[in-house]
Amino acid sequence: LLTLPGGMHEIEVVKAGYDLIHEQVELKKTSLEVERNYHLLPKTAGVTISTFPVGGILKLNGIRVSTENKIKVDTRQKNTLTYSKLGYFSQSETFRLKPDEVKHVRFALEEEMGSVDISSIPSANVSVNGKQIGQTPVHLTLNAVMHKVELDLPGYRGISRTVKPIANEPTKIAVKLIPEAQVRLMEAPKSYKTHAGGEMVLFKPNDQVIMGAVRSEPGQRANEFLRTANITKPFYAGRHEVSNGAYAKFKAGHNGEPSLPVISITWLDAVHYANWLSQKESLMPVYDIDNHRLTQINTRADGYRLLTEAEWEWLVRKAGRKQQTQFSWGDNKTIPRMAANIADESIK
Repeated sequence: LLTLPGGMHEIEVVKAGYDLIHEQVELKKTSLEVERNYHLLPKTAGVTISTFPVGGILKLNGIRVSTENKIKVDTRQKNTLTYSKLGYFSQSETFRLKPDEVKHVRFALEEEMGSVDISSIPSANVSVNGKQIGQTPVHLTLNAVMHKVELDLPGYRGISRTVKPIANEPTKIAVKLIPEAQVRLMEAPKSYKTHAGGEMVLFKPNDQVIMGAVRSEPGQRANEFLRTANITKPFYAGRHEVSNGAYAKFKAGHNGEPSLPVISITWLDAVHYANWLSQKESLMPVYDIDNHRLTQINTRADGYRLLTEAEWEWLVRKAGRKQQTQFSWGDNKTIPRMAANIADESIK
């Protein structure tokens, strides 16, 4: 407890091994008693840093610090500085400094490299981080950071891998590329709704259908004969006929009970509808039509089309059956009731 006259007073608190505390205190009549409590901090030492490469992470005793300024360290203990950067081997230095001592620490990291072996079936083009490398198999030496490896081959689904090589342990990428058509089939939904509201069902045939008829079959014409068609290409087909309601979305003003099949349209009307549906779903139209005439069928297009004759006969006479039948309803030559709508009253 000190008794001092009013006015400004300089206070210094000094202890060996600790930082000096200096303060100015003004004593006034309004404050007859001034209380001060001081907490002395141990004297520190300093460390300056130089690093290569720049941009890494510096830690003092596990706590991240800046590389730009002189770092204060506790003189009562050993201190450890660690510098690291992705793709390089980290370095550490442990030291103990005296009060007010300044030490310079230089870190020069060694780049970490690792080997990457890339192979594929079949052989494919390889690019790393967007740069073309060559064709598999390839052996690469890359620094230990994340790399994007891409393999591509026309007609196959490309493959992308992310790898981070490490020293003394080869990284291996071995893949089998799958044809794009096969992948698309694997990803294809079993059924879906079209823009017009109809339901499409996926069929995956690997079958044959016998088309036509022998000349001796009752009711057949002399120019008919038997032939076998192979049905192997997957396709979607409508679960039901195109309805009046669906067709009216394409052709405004089309009349008819919305749920019933559309009638009284031409073949060209049907392919116009198919092209319209393709365009609505951002697919490539199958039919090229110029001035109301068909000029070309795009066999590689992914848009809507009419069924082929072979596909239609397979669907109505064999799909889902143990054996192919002569007619859509079976082998009985008498047409059963509710089998089909094949004629109006004029047939009488």
